[in-house]
Amino acid sequence: MKLDVSSLSFSYGEHPLLSDVSFSISSEKSYALIGKNGSGKSTMFKLLLSMLKGKGEIAIDGRNIESFSARERGCMFSYIPQDTANLSGYTALEVILMGKAGKISLFSHPGKEDEEKAKSIMATLGIERLWNEAIDKISGGERELVFFSRAVFQDSMFIILDEPTANLDYMNQIMILSRIETLKRQGKGIIFSTHNPEEALQNADEILILDKGKIAFSGSADECIEKNALETLFEGKITVRKIAVDGKERFICIPT
Repeated sequence: MKLDVSSLSFSYGEHPLLSDVSFSISSEKSYALIGKNGSGKSTMFKLLLSMLKGKGEIAIDGRNIESFSARERGCMFSYIPQDTANLSGYTALEVILMGKAGKISLFSHPGKEDEEKAKSIMATLGIERLWNEAIDKISGGERELVFFSRAVFQDSMFIILDEPTANLDYMNQIMILSRIETLKRQGKGIIFSTHNPEEALQNADEILILDKGKIAFSGSADECIEKNALETLFEGKITVRKIAVDGKERFICIPT
């Protein structure tokens, strides 16, 4: 499947934030979105999810998402927000089971099989011990893993992750990035935002750079280096290099 964004624009009042943004996301591929603070990354994700209304068109396989029902959107999109601290009164397991809310009828409820599936996903992320813990009583990193579990449980075609590794320790960052690769191989289209250019270069099939309200660059990691796209974004304050470590290619960003 393919998600196409065409001429997307958005303003907060009189303040334009996004202008004529166009890009595409395909299933079985991962995309890293990079931009400075305030560049509109989270806003763009909310537009994709119809949480905000802008100008332009967002379509999946040629069909405008405005024509999708709530249940269809639940099948198309999973989302991990940047702020995962806005739920209280629910256990971690209940938060994960909410991922099915958009896929079932109003009077249906997740069953025992759904609970077992959710717990199995939690186990793969090493957080099965948290299933009965209140979501607002666990750490920010643990909440991040719970919301990632919910996105996996929802089993949607496109997964949108707003800084999914921001609150995680290094080992859990590695685990989440590995899990993203697994989901991609399972046919999902993944787009994640990050402030870490090395994370983007190393783990995404394509890089999207959002700058001054527009997509300033779209392409592979090698193309990103060839065109000095990150150096331009960060105003020459970093230098990007590709090196070989034990026969494997790695990308490093060096402050200048």
